[in-house]
Amino acid sequence: MKLKPKILILTDWFVPGYKAGGPIQSLNNMVESLQHEIDFHVLTGDRDLLESVPYSGVEFDQWMKVDSHSRMYTTAKSRQALILEALKNDTYQGVYLNSFFSIDFSIKPLLALRRMNRLNKVILAPRGMLGAGALKIKGLKKGLFIWLFNRLNIGSSIRIHSTDKSESSDILKAIGKVAIREISNLPAQIKPHRKTAKSPIPKFLFASRVSPKKNLKLAMEHLNASGEMLELNVFGQEDDVEYARMCRSYLMPNATLEFHGAVPPKSLKSAYLNHDFFILPTMNENFGHAIIEALAYGLPVIISDQCPWGDVESFGAGWVIPLKDTERWKECIREAAILRDVDYVKMSERAQQYVHDKINFDDIRSHYLNLFRETS
Repeated sequence: MKLKPKILILTDWFVPGYKAGGPIQSLNNMVESLQHEIDFHVLTGDRDLLESVPYSGVEFDQWMKVDSHSRMYTTAKSRQALILEALKNDTYQGVYLNSFFSIDFSIKPLLALRRMNRLNKVILAPRGMLGAGALKIKGLKKGLFIWLFNRLNIGSSIRIHSTDKSESSDILKAIGKVAIREISNLPAQIKPHRKTAKSPIPKFLFASRVSPKKNLKLAMEHLNASGEMLELNVFGQEDDVEYARMCRSYLMPNATLEFHGAVPPKSLKSAYLNHDFFILPTMNENFGHAIIEALAYGLPVIISDQCPWGDVESFGAGWVIPLKDTERWKECIREAAILRDVDYVKMSERAQQYVHDKINFDDIRSHYLNLFRETS
């Protein structure tokens, strides 16, 4: 019997964590989908993003079997030694790094593997961190590591996992010519739910981290400028305390506004089912799990043109708007708010059809299997 390829995954956060958003979802969906063909060993931190308390109900600093893969939740005091021990283990055919700028789970491992002359085993997933919008945040520190990355010629020995052509372009602009494997993220598979009408007062959903990159404040300004009576519910980790405070203090006289904080993915299901539209004027989106999930649940989306789903408007499943086109944001929100029920139901059906047409799960799985078998 042929042994499954054994792959070590290093990542800051993994389930049961959820506050880091997309990177956790992307990785968990990949592991769950491929764990019967690939022997994954996920080495991660012992707590969720910005949490001071470790996870409950798990063992720390030792491998534990979960379903058909292995996990290790590492404490800060033991982490570096355990990562180094894992990197020295030559039974791993590949090392998958789920970040570009993580000090513990990407930068230090890359430098260690370079010293071991094992960079050829590395698959590095930037997870949108090399997009122009993302690089503007803490740009000096990020620029320093990119300089070091290129100075040490790390890119010549590893493979980079990109999720679409736009991210591939961002990667080439940021770090130069590297070997890129372009494979879409695997979204969660969602059973279609038919919507029959729009709410009398339209309900808008923002389900993403509350940070400058995700642009909640801009969404609030545009919703306010539309002049329409509406409801906005915000679900997401408040990464930037000052930014979140500014958003919370923003007055929206024409809207009911409520902040719900970060919730587990399963708890978001009812939010998708109980809203009419999804809004996200993000500065940069690598994949946008929340966008795809919203569409899968039948929510037409109102998103910036900095997302990979730029054809959603031509498909009739939402609106795609340049970030700086203030007038168009206002017009599209107004258009959404006054949609007749019959037109809303059609658009909701188009949203679900868009996901069905765009996501080929079997094809994506096949590409991932090839990626990991390359290292064997």
